Amino acid sequence: METYFINQSNLKHLSKIQRVSLTLFFCLLLVNFAFAGDDPKLGPPPKMHCHPPRITSVTPTDGSAFYESSEILISLTAHSFCPPLQYQFSIDGIIKQAYSDVSSYTWVTTSQDIGIHTIKVEVKDRSGQDSKQVEVYILRKPIPPPE
Repeated sequence: METYFINQSNLKHLSKIQRVSLTLFFCLLLVNFAFAGDDPKLGPPPKMHCHPPRITSVTPTDGSAFYESSEILISLTAHSFCPPLQYQFSIDGIIKQAYSDVSSYTWVTTSQDIGIHTIKVEVKDRSGQDSKQVEVYILRKPIPPPE
């Protein structure tokens, strides 16, 4: 079986009718490929390739400080081409909010939380996951001076 490649020199040897026929063949092939998803015999068009989600921002920021008995809103912003997104929040390795569709968690600190803590935020979709960590400082509330 021989293989033929079409190039400029080969086209010169074809008749005008053969060149027009070849052009029409490639046009029809291209149109068929472009609209293949509309043909029930061929099935749906291929799905767009997904990339894992990417976390673009985390609140609070790394190095933030809060006083004990504060309500700290932990949240993240992430981008994905394959929704839905699922979010998870951990503090010092303990999951505080397991994967869900809620993109924030409120941490109410106490005097027992005074110190340095690592917050981990995670996001996932059907194509993968991403995570980021920040350290925050929980400080003792200053004692007001006597009146």
